[in-house]
Amino acid sequence: MVGSMYAVTLTCSDRDCGLEVVEVVSSLDEVELLVCGGCGCCLQAVGFAEAVEARAVAPVVLALAA
Repeated sequence: MVGSMYAVTLTCSDRDCGLEVVEVVSSLDEVELLVCGGCGCCLQAVGFAEAVEARAVAPVVLALAA
C-alpha cells in the first residue's frame, strides 16, 4: 500500500436526512470535499480508523464426496 488510507465514518449534517456512510480516503483533508448524495448537504466526520490493505483472494473449490 502506498501511504496511509483512512476509513472515515461520515454523517449528513441535515438531521432530517440521516445518511451515514464510510469512505476510504488517502488524506483526512479529502473529507472536507465530500457532500451527501441524498440531499447535497455537508458530511461530518464522526469517526475514523487507519484502513488496512485488502487483496482479492482466489476462490478455493472443494470437490464434494460422492
